[in-house]
Amino acid sequence: MTSAITRRGAAPLAATAAGPAPRPTEATNTPPAPPSSRFETTKRAPAAANPRDVSSTFEALYQSAKAGTLTLPADADQYVYLMVPGFVAPKSALKPNQEALLALGLDARMSTDPELEHPVNVKASVGENAEALAASIAQLARETGKQVIPIVHSSGAPELHQALIDHPELRAQVHCAIALDGTYGGTPLAERYENLKPVVKHAVDALAAKAGIDPQGITDVVEGNREAYLRAHPFPSDVLAFNVAASFNHGFSFLKPLVALLRKDSPGGASDGMVPTANQTLPGQPVAYLGQADHSDLITHRPFSKQSPEAITLAAVSFALTEAAR
Repeated sequence: MTSAITRRGAAPLAATAAGPAPRPTEATNTPPAPPSSRFETTKRAPAAANPRDVSSTFEALYQSAKAGTLTLPADADQYVYLMVPGFVAPKSALKPNQEALLALGLDARMSTDPELEHPVNVKASVGENAEALAASIAQLARETGKQVIPIVHSSGAPELHQALIDHPELRAQVHCAIALDGTYGGTPLAERYENLKPVVKHAVDALAAKAGIDPQGITDVVEGNREAYLRAHPFPSDVLAFNVAASFNHGFSFLKPLVALLRKDSPGGASDGMVPTANQTLPGQPVAYLGQADHSDLITHRPFSKQSPEAITLAAVSFALTEAAR
């Protein structure tokens, strides 16, 4: 798969693959002049009640990226892209996404990199990682003089959310954000853990402790806890957060039994096998719904998967940069 960054001053977006026409709710791809200050952000209107569905526009970009014909916006090389894996994510998580950006000469880092002053710990709680993420964003902005674009997966979404709430000064250092399978609204699977019989829960916690895993990371994404946090602390309306919300219905996936389990917890609701699709969205923020994708498809190469994490990343970056420039 190949892609290219346009020369500075060239047309901001050129996705040549055919795709469905944008929905009436979707904006055009003509950005205004970028902010003049290095860390100046464009104030956005207050969030609407529902997420904004941009699936058709994203699908066209995605198909173009898979075909190797996608051209990224001219300012793509002006930012640092920070990969933020979720709770107990494998080391391979977000590596294809990072490599897709590195292949284009972009500055793409892993938030778990021990060379950072405060690397993210995938076995830690949302609160602990929110602090680490805040420190890493500030460090990268300081050292490079560039704004940061976090690309977060799963519980990385609430971690970024809390970082922006607890450290509002970061909002000038974050150009925009991209979330894949973001656990903004939590997951019923976490509540199943909370409702284990005390003796079973104690045993599970003991095993987690031996593995260095903080069970608070599970409690943090209980749906009720996330709902309360979102109500008390809405996602900042002056930070664009583009979300790719996945769902899986048929085909091969190790998470298929969990898809069925979540369907029992949320009757009629779609999920990616870990998080209900509806919980992967934010009010007023753009979302692309991606079918036939489980919780790992957007960040790893899963056997028999129909998705390309590299192409998803390039399409998401293209959309987010264009949208953030409005």
